Amino acid sequence: MTAALAAAGVLAPPTDPSPDTCTALFADPDGDWWQCQEDHGHDGRHDDGDWSWTDDEPDTIPARPTAGSH
Repeated sequence: MTAALAAAGVLAPPTDPSPDTCTALFADPDGDWWQCQEDHGHDGRHDDGDWSWTDDEPDTIPARPTAGSH
């Protein structure tokens, strides 16, 4: 169902990101959401081990500020 909706340009709402790593999210072509597994505040591309993306690509959510970040 998620893939069919993504094919029509509709994404399911993202899950809440885990606060343990970078909170940037990416929706793959099937509409599944992936979270960056890098440390908070890292530079460069986001990566979850299977996917790599930047904040300016379609279907992404940039990292959210974490407690204690500036």
